[in-house]
Amino acid sequence: MTALGRKRFEIYVNEMKKMQKSPERNKNLEAQCQFFMVKRTHVRAEVREEAKLYLYSLLSKNAFPHLFCNSVVIETLMNIINILSYSLNEDNLHKVTAHHRVPNTNYTIQFADTHEKRLELFNAFVDFGRTFIEQALMMSPTLLKSCIQQYMLKLEQGRKISNAAGQHKGLHVMWEYLSTYSKAADANATTGGNKLYYRTDFADYMVSLGERCSAVGFVEGLDRSDYRTAITQVKGQMETAIYNRLSSLNKYKSLQQRRRRMSTVAPISDKGIVLDFEERIAIFDSDFRNGLFKLTAMLIHNVDDSEENEHELRFTAIGAIPNGTSIQKENALDRDMVHAMTWLPIKMFTTSVMEGAVDCWCWAIIGRPELELLIVEEIYKVWEKIISDRHGLYSIDKPEPSPLAPSEKEELKPKPPSVNPHRIFLKFIEERVFLCMHKADIEMEMLVDLLHKSLSLILENPKAPMTKHIGAVGLRFRFLYLALYLVQSDYISDGVSKFLLREKIYHTAFDYFTVHHHCPTQTHNELRSDIRTLIRFFSLVHGEKKFCNDSPATIDSSNSMQNGLSNEATDAASLYGTTRGGATTGWINALAGSTAGAVQGVSGQSTLSRKSGTSAKNTDKSNDVRILSRDLLKKRNLLLTLLAYEIERLETFHNPLGRTELQFDQDTQSTYTNWKLYDMNGITNKAWQEYGRLAWFISPDLAISLYFTIPKESLRLEIQRLVKSYPLQVRHIPEALSIFTLTSDNDRQCETTHILTWASINPVAALSYFASARLNQVANSYTIQFASRMLYTTKSEALILYIPQLVQAVRYDEMGFVRRLILALSKKSNLLAHQLIWNIRTNTYKNEDTPDNEMQAKLEPIARQIEIDFTYDARNFYERVFTFSDRLTKVSDTIKSYPKGNSRKEACLQELRSIGSEVPPGVYLPSNPEATVISLIPESGAPMQSAAKAPYRATFRVQTVGIEQVEHCADPDYELMQDFSNQYSQMAIFKVGDDVRQDILALQLMRLFQNIFEQEGLELYLYTYRVIATSPGCGVIECVPNSRSREDIGRNTEVGLFEYFRHVYGKEDSIKFQKARRNFVMSMAAYSIALFMLQIKDRHNGNIMIDDEGHIIHIDFGFMFESSPGGNMRFEPDIKLTAEMILIMGDLTAPAFQWFKELCIKGYLALRPYRHHFVTLVALMLDTGLPCFRGHTLEQLNARLKPDSSEAEAARYMHEVINRCAHSLRTRLYDYIQYQQNSIPY
Repeated sequence: MTALGRKRFEIYVNEMKKMQKSPERNKNLEAQCQFFMVKRTHVRAEVREEAKLYLYSLLSKNAFPHLFCNSVVIETLMNIINILSYSLNEDNLHKVTAHHRVPNTNYTIQFADTHEKRLELFNAFVDFGRTFIEQALMMSPTLLKSCIQQYMLKLEQGRKISNAAGQHKGLHVMWEYLSTYSKAADANATTGGNKLYYRTDFADYMVSLGERCSAVGFVEGLDRSDYRTAITQVKGQMETAIYNRLSSLNKYKSLQQRRRRMSTVAPISDKGIVLDFEERIAIFDSDFRNGLFKLTAMLIHNVDDSEENEHELRFTAIGAIPNGTSIQKENALDRDMVHAMTWLPIKMFTTSVMEGAVDCWCWAIIGRPELELLIVEEIYKVWEKIISDRHGLYSIDKPEPSPLAPSEKEELKPKPPSVNPHRIFLKFIEERVFLCMHKADIEMEMLVDLLHKSLSLILENPKAPMTKHIGAVGLRFRFLYLALYLVQSDYISDGVSKFLLREKIYHTAFDYFTVHHHCPTQTHNELRSDIRTLIRFFSLVHGEKKFCNDSPATIDSSNSMQNGLSNEATDAASLYGTTRGGATTGWINALAGSTAGAVQGVSGQSTLSRKSGTSAKNTDKSNDVRILSRDLLKKRNLLLTLLAYEIERLETFHNPLGRTELQFDQDTQSTYTNWKLYDMNGITNKAWQEYGRLAWFISPDLAISLYFTIPKESLRLEIQRLVKSYPLQVRHIPEALSIFTLTSDNDRQCETTHILTWASINPVAALSYFASARLNQVANSYTIQFASRMLYTTKSEALILYIPQLVQAVRYDEMGFVRRLILALSKKSNLLAHQLIWNIRTNTYKNEDTPDNEMQAKLEPIARQIEIDFTYDARNFYERVFTFSDRLTKVSDTIKSYPKGNSRKEACLQELRSIGSEVPPGVYLPSNPEATVISLIPESGAPMQSAAKAPYRATFRVQTVGIEQVEHCADPDYELMQDFSNQYSQMAIFKVGDDVRQDILALQLMRLFQNIFEQEGLELYLYTYRVIATSPGCGVIECVPNSRSREDIGRNTEVGLFEYFRHVYGKEDSIKFQKARRNFVMSMAAYSIALFMLQIKDRHNGNIMIDDEGHIIHIDFGFMFESSPGGNMRFEPDIKLTAEMILIMGDLTAPAFQWFKELCIKGYLALRPYRHHFVTLVALMLDTGLPCFRGHTLEQLNARLKPDSSEAEAARYMHEVINRCAHSLRTRLYDYIQYQQNSIPY
């Protein structure tokens, strides 16, 4: 009998699998599951075992696992647990009635006759219940939460039984398990454990339950006749919340823009304004959620039990209402509420609102199961609306400000898209996918249609433009994983649809790799989750090999496939027509005929092109299938390679030190690790060339991205050949120009006229064409003209930073383009003209006494012409500024004749009084062109400690107005509006007899470092004080405010740096000390990177400052690159990392020191993509004769950036540098030498 029963059950399961997925089938399965659950508690052990076997078979992955998330089954489970707990009550042990009916079923449970047996049954079923809930949590946690909460609401309304003590044991077990599960998830997320938990927040359960109870209470107080009015009021409440939120957001943005215009530094931080804004937004979100829950409660209570109504609604959900079917008033009301509860949330589209929306959707689906398809259909339409409105994953990538050309009006900071609301939405879609695979064929068709609309065959498609921002990488590939999982399953029967969807998935994945990606902006846990998503997608793509061979064979007919592809190609042509260069690209052709014309016109017809030609000529369907399979396999291999590099890059940022506890478990990473170790290492040079051609065929943007992402010489050479052969297809990509203008021995002459129509490039890239010979680039009139045009269109505030290189470019100006550019820029901007004249004055001499005859002959005529070209007002402005500057500089010459001490100080004060009494309006310090001088404080004058020379420092009261406003100072009618909030004291040192050009170069590069750190969102701090040379041997140096040198600290306190920190900031566990330590670590890491990159030496304690906030700041960069004290013996290590510095951070194993190393590595990785720009700036300065250049500067700088290494290899290299410098004996010896020779304490 047992064997017969099992056989019959097997037949039943197979028959149910074959049946159409309909509500009737689901009800049958629910009943069977309820039956076996009841029998799971039978007093006879053999019956329990058979029921257990049947139940597990019914719930297995290959049968009907969606029953784990079925509300009826879950309620039955909790009811049974409660009944079994009731049987354990001593008062019920000896009652005659030994049976108890299970609510909402026709089944009863017979109790065992002893307490021990009852307890055994209870414990066994509770264990089963916990296993059941665990599976439900992994499959659909949101739906499970709604099931439990709906059940609790029913109990509260008195519809379900309760035991004598008033406690529902089934719910108790459920909440106990959910609480434990949530805590495990929290602990795992914090420690970076290896097990995959689907995080659930127990607190959210309770908050959501409270909102539901409040909404139900609101509805219970309504009469049925009041529903229409109540719905209108609730919708009005939600619309008001939307309006208020948008108004508040617009006001906040306007305020931030206004405050940004008032300051040249980033927008003024006002925590009060930010907190007020956040509180207002939270109130509006709460109001909206309150209305949303009320609307859902009204929908659930607006029940019409008529069969006709249910039939009508089911047809309405699929858009096919039978003719003659009447639309009842209640149905229209339902549809109105469903539309409002699904469409209104996307007008807010915040994390809080979307969490509430998903809760309400699940609540409505459980409370009104007959409306499930109608609700789901509306939700899928909402997803399409999000695509068209460009929210979340589909938001538009706005141009980001360049750290190489910063603007006063733009903040340098990462601006990731708001994808968290979309992530919540996608989580709901993922759960629906699992359910509809086993539950509803109609919903599966809707889902497949949604996937087609969400993805595109065309890269850069404006109809479905997913954001390429690194902050959305996890969301993008979660969506692609979902789509590819469905494609690989048997749930999509249409072969054409499956093939097109697979192509769209591949192209959407490739689309992410068409741009350079910044450092991750996610939090630690978010990044870990995103990496796990990428690894899962990698494993799924890795398994594509068998599908690549099989999938085209499932297509119904070759004609239908071609028709489907042709429709997509028509869309492509309508969107793009031809390429930007005029010829149709291969990635458009691919839509209509596999790989036909992959790389058009390539000399010697590529492999892809030859295969495509075979496909076009051979009409045999099997050949078409084989070629499609082969092309898909090539794309699969390229995609795996790209994914492997991206996973490795993100892993490096997630775990830069390679900590064991942050590594992923072997099960998660095995496929990816094996590919990286074996398959990638086996790629030949020829295969890399094929990858380059394939990437070009898919999209030239992808090929250019590959060039800068993958450090393989054969790949780069192939892409370089393609760029030079077909420049029209990449002239819209600024980065491609550097490839196009590269020179090589085996290069044919390219048509450089294409440069004149290329996309705009940054100013440093433009400057590189003035030093083409040193940078291995094409040099001719076209490149110089293009570079001049780019520099002329650059904003003045960005170009001021590059004045030294622009002046040096005159040295190589054989055709006169640079001269004309400088004169044009001088007419365009008074401040640029001033800075150019100061720099020209300086660079006509090699040093203070030795003229540079070559540069004098070129630069002096330019300076004279600039002065001649001044307008009347511009000349007056120029004379005011330069007279003021020259008078300040001449103070040094005047006081030099006085002996050191009080006489020199008194002379200095007297000179400054004479200047301060008549500060002309609208002047500025040469080092600070964005602020006007309000007054000079004569009493601040103080000669510096120097016998032969007489530098001095003075303090000025200045007001920041911005470079654009300082330009207006040339206007005689301009009056400066006093703004005390933007005024501050600026101390400056005026030097005579010192060449400060080397400091200028070091600080210029360090300022670019800081710009990059800010743009990447890294917590690194550099104080780049200003230095400018105004004439040979003369310069102005800004002082570091509120700081003391480490030498002064040692002389005045005779304590180490750690003791000084404790004395100033308090105990180590105090908040003040922790803030100071944090600032110390951030600045220490940033300066360590700068010291290493620029090889800055002479790092004794007199050249190290500590400010009031705990930042460490390095000054005086007289030795860098190839020069160092002691006859360039390079005695000092790459980074100064002494014992007292490490002690502030704890020790070598302390968390603060580990964070320091992580910041060093991340900052170093952030700089690597800009290595060409750093090399360009240094290359243009090589012929100045500065002592830091000794013949190998460019090669050594380039080598330190590891251009041929992966991110992981570069991170390990930087880690080795740090470890090598920690507690270096050479650092201590150098400090000892400085102490012995110059009495500098250490």
